[in-house]
Amino acid sequence: MYELRLEKYMRVKSRGFEIAYQSIGEAPTAILMISGQLQAAEDWLDVGYARMLVPAHRVIAIDPLGYGNSDKPHNPDAYGLDGKAADVEAVLDDAEVDRSIIWAYSMGVPLAEAFVKQHPERTEAVVLGGCLVGLSPTDRDNIFTPAAPILENAGLARYIDETMPFLGERVRDLFLCRNDPLAAAASSRAYAIPYAAEDTPLPEATLNYAGTREPWYEIAVAVAEANGVAFEGVPDADHGQAFRAAATVVPMVLSFLASL
Repeated sequence: MYELRLEKYMRVKSRGFEIAYQSIGEAPTAILMISGQLQAAEDWLDVGYARMLVPAHRVIAIDPLGYGNSDKPHNPDAYGLDGKAADVEAVLDDAEVDRSIIWAYSMGVPLAEAFVKQHPERTEAVVLGGCLVGLSPTDRDNIFTPAAPILENAGLARYIDETMPFLGERVRDLFLCRNDPLAAAASSRAYAIPYAAEDTPLPEATLNYAGTREPWYEIAVAVAEANGVAFEGVPDADHGQAFRAAATVVPMVLSFLASL
């Protein structure tokens, strides 16, 4: 059985909740990483992102509210993107970082968008992977809310088996160990709540990427173009493979950042 690792985490209070995060490296240029559904900070580290980014960058990876070592309330009101954007700001404050590259994957993308639209003064650049950009509240409702009744009524194991067939046994065990189905359901329901600056354009310095084997890949290309952001495909990768493809994704992102 996977055992949740606690020793490397730091914690900060935000809105009365405890938010856990990890910080690696001391470089002046920070990259703040936001994970997706059932993920946590350690996932970025386990597949090699920090090894490739440090020491040239400082890596700060968050357990978003509801996941990993952060608090797991069951009320959807706790998970509105305005509130979760405040959690991101609290982590940056606690880490003493004024401006950061914001990098998110999958369900972390709408949270990253909410933060960078509300806090351009704290954003150097934006990297958004594994999700369509610029989703409206209705889009998010249609995409993310259907997870909630599965989590509430059938539990984590059924949800994972139905929606994440690409997970290996170790990662499936990890997701089951460290998550609460009712917290994950509440988070899923809250994505339909509009956030401040919803209609503000994404910064010009934004890269969106996705695996070319995502069923919605062609839509992602078109949506990125419509939103005026750069786009890259991760060759021959599905959703999980695109996250694990640090050896492909990190050079792609660093090339994008160097072009700014």
